[in-house]
This record gives sequence, C-alpha cells and structure tokens, in this order.
Amino acid sequence: MDPHNRLEATERSRLAREASLAITDAVARIWHQRPGHNTEFRLDGSTLTLEVSDDIQSQPISLDDRSAGFRWFYSFFILFQAQASGLFKNSVILLDEPGMSLHGKAQSDLVSLMNDLSAKNQIVYTTHSPFMLDPDRLDDVAVVEDRSTGSRVADSIWAVDPDNSFPIQYALGFDIARLGFGLHDQLIVEGASDYWFLDGMRALVLRAKGVDPLAKTATVFAGGAARVMAQAGTSIGQGHGVRVLLDDDTEGRSQRMVLLREKTVPDKSILLTTVDDRSEAAIEDMFGDEPYKRLARAVYAKDLTETSGQLRIPAATAGHPQIARRVESAFGGIGVRFNKVHVARRFAEMARSDTLPSPPSSVDIDRYESFLSRIAELRAFER
Repeated sequence: MDPHNRLEATERSRLAREASLAITDAVARIWHQRPGHNTEFRLDGSTLTLEVSDDIQSQPISLDDRSAGFRWFYSFFILFQAQASGLFKNSVILLDEPGMSLHGKAQSDLVSLMNDLSAKNQIVYTTHSPFMLDPDRLDDVAVVEDRSTGSRVADSIWAVDPDNSFPIQYALGFDIARLGFGLHDQLIVEGASDYWFLDGMRALVLRAKGVDPLAKTATVFAGGAARVMAQAGTSIGQGHGVRVLLDDDTEGRSQRMVLLREKTVPDKSILLTTVDDRSEAAIEDMFGDEPYKRLARAVYAKDLTETSGQLRIPAATAGHPQIARRVESAFGGIGVRFNKVHVARRFAEMARSDTLPSPPSSVDIDRYESFLSRIAELRAFER
C-alpha cells in the first residue's frame, strides 16, 4: 500500500485497529501478570510501531521499553499465532529452556499457552524449572538422566534420583499450596508423601462415614523436615492459622524442638505421627506393613516383572522400624529404584477411585478417622 494514498491510508488504519483489538484480546486471555493489557499498533507514514499499556502502566509505551520477560513472551506468542497454520503447520517445535527470563507465575502462563498451541503443533521443550511443568499433565513429562554411559530417558518420572525428581515434586507442592490459599488454616507436613497419604485417608473416611475432619484445612508440604519451620513461619506471616504434622523419627523430633525453641509454633499445634510402640514411625506406618507392601508391589508391578531378583521385605524386627525405608532397601536390592512419593500419589488416586489392592477394613477406617481428628483438634496457631 502507498502510505500517501488517502484511501489506502484509511484501510491501513482500519487494519491496524483490528490487529490491535485482536492482539489485545488474545494476550489478555493468556497473560495474567498485569491486568488491563492493551496493545496498539501506530502508523506514521511507512513506519509501524507497537505500544502497550495496562492498569499499572496506563501510559502507552513502546514494547522495546517493557521487561525482557514480557518482550520474549509477546514475541513468542505473536510468532506462533502467525505461523501455526503457516510455516509451522504440521511441524514438531523444539524449544530449549523457554521462558527463562520470566518469573514463576509468568512461566505458568507460558505452559498454558503451549498447551493451547499444541492442538495444532507438537511441542517438545526442555526445562529445569518446576513452574514449566503442568501438575495436571505429568504424563507428558519425561526425565532425562545423565549416566556414565550417556544420557537416557528414565522409564518413570518417579524412578529417578532426588535431584531429578525435585522439579516435579516442587511443581506439585506449588500447585497444592496455590489451591489452599483460599483457606485460613494450614497443616504443614514434611513431604509430598505425607500430603498424598492424608489426601487418600480423607477420601476413604469421607466415602465410608461421610465426614472429612480436615475439610477446612489446606495441607502444604515443606519439602523435608528441615524446611518445616520456614514454611510454618511463612504461612503464619501471611495470616494463616498453622498446625504441624511431623514424622516420629530423629528428624521429626529434632524439628519439633526447633519449632518450640524458636517459638515459631507451640506444642499444642504440633503432632508427631506415632504408631503403636515403634521406635520410629512415618505416615506410611499408619497402614500396617502388609497393606503397604501390597500397595508398593501393585504400584511397581511392571518394574518387578522385569527384574530377575526376588523381592524380600524384612519385618520391622529385622530391619528399619519404618516400612517405607525397608521397602526402599528391598527394592534397591533387586535393582528397582523406589520412590515413596509415587506410591503415596497412587494410593490417593486409588483411594478416590475405590481401586486399592487391599480395601481398608472398618477398623482401618476408624483408625484413619481418629488420626485425622487428632490433627483437626490441634490448635491452629496464628499471630
């Protein structure tokens, strides 16, 4: 078009307005970091400039003057929108560490965008960021491990060492915490396995008795006993009422003493997971040795059929008092990498769908309800 031709200039202005409205609407649906986003294409003769504004920055400014993260996101979005049915049609898109200049919540927006774009193009990307993982689509995740013989894709995202599984567990923890932000009371637990086992127990008790003692409490895992105090302090600082559940082992007892010494949480808000007369216990021990062994075998059935070793799990009197530790050791003895978080999550899924390999008895249900009620009766500490 000739920019000096009045009719053509009018048409150019119309197209610019339409493009501005279309891009404004599209970006507003996927970019949730700053509300009121507005895009405007400005024409000056043959020069086209792009300006953006929002509720925080109401005065339109050039895209070049916005943050590096926003410029990257914007450019990525425009390029894919323009080329999804053109140059990139029926293509496999490979991306190396996308969104590194974006903060966590913006990376989550990017994942949502790529989920939408994958309807027309297959997208494969690498990342070390937990915010670039969708907790609802973990079946799409593959973990690559570096071995002395070279890199390989792990058979399962759970059958990897802790360093490689950390982004996945962190992504789950962030999603769980996000879901609980609307609840005043929080239960701080050590790890993801505690969260999932509590979730499964609540489902079983709710189905059998129609009650959920923790219905008004959000469960948040800290990522280990040593991080419980930091998580509790953060939650209290945000105005939440806090209860704490710890394993009845060396680490859990030590963390309880730290919480009391630092006056972070009082004793009336802390519960140790004691089980019978065991010298040490974790939440897995609430289920008894045999039910947990059957659950672990069911979850790892494929791995166990592919190994030539014979699985022998010793009794508590002949090994570690915690059943999860004994199962992990026994699996390792036949070359199968065991992850108790994987078992815990599958337990929660089976509990909700009523597909457990060993359905709980009425005595089991009563024990779970009693345990959940003891937690609910703790004082929700707040400042």
